[in-house]
Amino acid sequence: MGICEEPFAGGPGCVSPEVIDFDLYRDRAATEVDRELNERGVDALHELGGYAVCYIDAGGIENYRPDFRRFVRWHRHHGNSLLGKPFSRRFPDERWANVGGAKQRRFLVRMMERRVGKCAAAGFDAVEFDVVEAWAAPRRVTGWRVSRSDQLKYNRALADLAHAAGLAAGLKNDLGQVKDLVGDFEFAINEECAGFDECGRLAPFVDAGKPVFHIEYEVSPQGFCAETEALGFNSIKKGRDFSLFAQPWRPCS
Repeated sequence: MGICEEPFAGGPGCVSPEVIDFDLYRDRAATEVDRELNERGVDALHELGGYAVCYIDAGGIENYRPDFRRFVRWHRHHGNSLLGKPFSRRFPDERWANVGGAKQRRFLVRMMERRVGKCAAAGFDAVEFDVVEAWAAPRRVTGWRVSRSDQLKYNRALADLAHAAGLAAGLKNDLGQVKDLVGDFEFAINEECAGFDECGRLAPFVDAGKPVFHIEYEVSPQGFCAETEALGFNSIKKGRDFSLFAQPWRPCS
């Protein structure tokens, strides 16, 4: 929690983050399954007056999570209809979940309710739901047909889970549905909107007085800070390899 980096905009001293988004579980060895809730991380951040956001992969099924076998069993008992294609070459240990079917969504929501409950039990303040835009990817990528309506139903159900647990909800990416979902989520998290020239699509969150936390991996701070600062975002630059452990991160201001 002792991170402090010089901002791109310059000025005296360094910047320490007040909001940190990190995993529900403590760091694991590469061969281990996640098991221990990261209560220590939450407590350490709270002691500094910070705000802890709990990371949950809601649209991808990772094979190193403690509940992974439950997804596999459901998949096999329901016609292999839940676990799709690998998320990407960079993340082959994660598979696209089928949020396009009603019974699949019901099962996923039940599983996410358990995960959100663990976020609350660990003391987090909010939840980030990752991989919630399968509708924007073709079937050849995900393995499933997911409509705009399917995704909206699922994403709203996720926000409801967070609120029922007393947590704020963060919308991750899914820029095509920002206007529909800004009323359901308390903040937005975006990756690489500057690189794809689409940061303006997050304006509804700013207009509603809700924060936007933005990350770029490949574009330099010179290439995005002026734009995203003008839009009212809270922006940082992280490592090009998407590593969770990339150091240093660099804030715009």
